[in-house]
Amino acid sequence: MSKGMKQKIGLICAFMHDPDVYILDEPTSGLDPLMQQVFVDLVLEKKREGKTILMSSHSFEEVEKTCDRIAMIKECRIAVVEDITVIKKQRRKVFVVTVANESYAQTLVKMFPDAIDLSHCAFEVAVIGDFRKFFDSLKTMDIIDLDVKTQRIEEIFMQYYGRENHHESNTI
Repeated sequence: MSKGMKQKIGLICAFMHDPDVYILDEPTSGLDPLMQQVFVDLVLEKKREGKTILMSSHSFEEVEKTCDRIAMIKECRIAVVEDITVIKKQRRKVFVVTVANESYAQTLVKMFPDAIDLSHCAFEVAVIGDFRKFFDSLKTMDIIDLDVKTQRIEEIFMQYYGRENHHESNTI
């Protein structure tokens, strides 16, 4: 059987007895996008039924869709427990902005001095919290392309602890 098929069977076994508490370790690993969505729907249904679900995951998207709180583990101990809405507000988004010409590039750098110059007229701009100011600033420019990189859970963990050693970080 494929990894995804084995994962589906494991999830079926976990959910078929309808326990009050579920403990899941990387539950969507190996699942295709359709089955990942089925899993999310199932978790949300169980939450509505009042079930408790403890889930270990490195996927912020998965955590964001299913969890109310997040705990970060450091050196085998729960170091912080935070409401997911607090984590979302602290999450940094990195926008890759490509402007039409050098004049707009200079304007962008003046507005966002921490912007990273990727190539001629393309910049990375990190934004935390309220994105309105960022988007309002872009209205004055001729934008060729705009892309976003959402911060991964590991990066949020590093923000909390300021360490570069990814080997010791786990999240749930």
